[in-house]
This record gives sequence, C-alpha cells and structure tokens, in this order.
Amino acid sequence: MVQVLSASKYTKEGVAAGFEFERFEELDGTLVLTPFPEGKSSVTFKLAELEPTSRRAVFENLAHDFPTRLSYQRVADNKLTILVSGPGEDGKEQVLTYSLTRKR
Repeated sequence: MVQVLSASKYTKEGVAAGFEFERFEELDGTLVLTPFPEGKSSVTFKLAELEPTSRRAVFENLAHDFPTRLSYQRVADNKLTILVSGPGEDGKEQVLTYSLTRKR
C-alpha cells in the first residue's frame, strides 16, 4: 500500500493562522484523501474526478456535512488551488478557496 503524507501551513499577513495534514492512500482499489485540519481526525474523501491535462483531482464524501467536495488543481509548478465546497448552514452551496504557494 502506498501512502503520501503532506502538510500545509496557512498564514495571514505573514503570521501563522493554521495548519493541516493530509493523507492520500489507496483503499479497496480507490485513491482516498483524509484531511487532518489543525491535526484533528477527519473523514475520508474518495477520488471522484481526475483530469490529468488540467492537473485537477476532485475528492468527494457526499455523506459528510461540510465539506462534501475537495478539489485540488495545480495552476503552476509551485502553486496549488484548493476548493472546499458543500452545503452551507442555509443549504446553499458554499465554496472556500485556498491558494497555496510552495516556498523553496
């Protein structure tokens, strides 16, 4: 079994504002993502879409309250855009956008 672990640190105006670990692994023949926001246990999201030409992968867990979808798109060699979406408290679609830049 192959596992990939990643870590993200979020900053706001140069000050640390949060972090998350992510685990990508194959379970029962399917690629899954388990995020650990602020280091806390979470639910698993299964790969729902893979678009190699646009460098985009979408993971879903429609049984989860929020989010139900996590979309990762490599927009440049050192930039990743993550869309976190699902129904908000009012039932309408809510989308949070995170633009990550890898520091070298």
